Amino acid sequence: MKYEVIIVDDDEVVVFIQEKMVTASGFCDKPLCFLKAKDALEYLSANNDEGTVYVVLLDINMPEMSGWEFLDAIAHYPVAKQMAVAVVTSSVNESDRRKSFNYPGVIAYIEKPLSIDKIHMLKSAKKLIPFFT
Repeated sequence: MKYEVIIVDDDEVVVFIQEKMVTASGFCDKPLCFLKAKDALEYLSANNDEGTVYVVLLDINMPEMSGWEFLDAIAHYPVAKQMAVAVVTSSVNESDRRKSFNYPGVIAYIEKPLSIDKIHMLKSAKKLIPFFT
C-alpha cells in the first residue's frame, strides 16, 4: 500500500506554498497539484490504483467546480473508497466545518494557511497512520 498527495486549489500562490509545506514536512516528495477541481477529478478517475490511498488537500471555494461539487462528484467513483481528504480552506464558518465531515472521505478540516504543524497533525489521522509509523 502506498499514498499519493494531491493539492487542489485555484490560487497558484497557495498551491506553491502548500507544495513547499508538504515537501518540507516530509509528508510527500512530489505532490500532484491542480488549479481546477475538475482536472483533479479527471486524474483520479483515470488513475485509480487499488493499492494507493489518495490524500487530497482540497480548497472548497473555487470557481467552475467547488470543493463541495468535487466531493459530491467523486463519491460516484470507485476511487472514493481510497481517498483521505483534508479540506484546506480560508472559511472559518462552523457550518462548513460540520458539512465537510458529512463526506465519508474527509479526515480533517484545516484553516489556511497550511503549516508544517498542521501537516504533522494529518499524519495522525487513522487512515494515514500506517504510512507514518
